[in-house]
Amino acid sequence: MFASSSNLVSTLCHNVKQAYVHQDARTYAQSLDVDLNNPTVQSLISELVQKTNAQLEMAVNGILEDTSIALSDAVYHYLLLLKQIDQPDLAQVFEAFASFYSTLIPVLNGADTLYQVPLIKNLSTRLVQLAFEVDQTGLKGKARKANTAARLLSKVFNIMLADRSSMESSKRQGIFHITNLAFKVYFRLNSIRMCQTFINNIRSGEIDISLFPISQQVTYKYYIGRYALYHGRLKQAQDCLLFAFQKCQAHHWHNKRMILHYLIPTRIILGHLPSMQLLEEYDLVDPYRQLIQCLKKEASFLSGDV
Repeated sequence: MFASSSNLVSTLCHNVKQAYVHQDARTYAQSLDVDLNNPTVQSLISELVQKTNAQLEMAVNGILEDTSIALSDAVYHYLLLLKQIDQPDLAQVFEAFASFYSTLIPVLNGADTLYQVPLIKNLSTRLVQLAFEVDQTGLKGKARKANTAARLLSKVFNIMLADRSSMESSKRQGIFHITNLAFKVYFRLNSIRMCQTFINNIRSGEIDISLFPISQQVTYKYYIGRYALYHGRLKQAQDCLLFAFQKCQAHHWHNKRMILHYLIPTRIILGHLPSMQLLEEYDLVDPYRQLIQCLKKEASFLSGDV
């Protein structure tokens, strides 16, 4: 009787099972979507309201447990998330989201799971966004949800790092996306020293960043530049930030401006003043006009041109 009255739950489980068996990245990602604008997700949420958690667990296990206990657990927690995802208490939504995300990690840790990387990347981005949203309500210290996000991202990073198969079939394809999110979290938490573990592992793992999308290269170099600046390594900071600025596409005006917030001070310390044209183009004249005038006057004085 349960199966006939729970068509969407059953369909979801069968779709996930087929995606898992056939390593179908698209179906896997679509089946575990968390986008509330998706009509299928909305219909599923409406159906879940009528079911107890025990009923859902029984339905999911009946279809998926023989295939993978870890997968069955992940789908069950996905349904638990959907039951809470549109409620106003963001902290509870985050906890449900983090629980779902954490149950996906053992599934990702299996062999030949490259097809799961697109979903993990999307969910990782949402995990960080949601953590930041909750933390804006005033959470401090260890209570901040960004700490949970960082811990989960580190687990995914380690799984990707450990996959030493050829890049064409390796979960390492997602490693810079995860790394950049982790850097974003660590800088937000002011735990910048934690970045070094990721940097060391990427270096020791001999991962060639040039094989990855330019957008990921830009973001990685941006954070490495900021990390180097934090430690006073000005030449490295300049090189990384300059790469990020030059490779960042022109239509990403706000991103290029953000890079300049760190690149310009670095270059000034190294003796390179920005042009007025650059400052005007990125609306940075006011923060630097007076400083540049003072530096030019000092340079003229020291050179005897006064």
